[in-house]
Amino acid sequence: MSEEDLINAIEYLVKKYAPNRNDIIETIKNYPNAAKGVMYDLSMAKNRDWDKEDDDLIANISFYFI
Repeated sequence: MSEEDLINAIEYLVKKYAPNRNDIIETIKNYPNAAKGVMYDLSMAKNRDWDKEDDDLIANISFYFI
């Protein structure tokens, strides 16, 4: 997973789970090394539980960047 893949994945997750938190997208675009903090912020801001279909994406983010 490249940094571009990471940014696209975070953007997808934010739009799906926390659409009012565009600041998370800006943070990951400016600081790709902040993936752990960004995922924490997203998990606190999400408006519902993660869907099963997103488990692999979240696992890849964790494996490559956290």
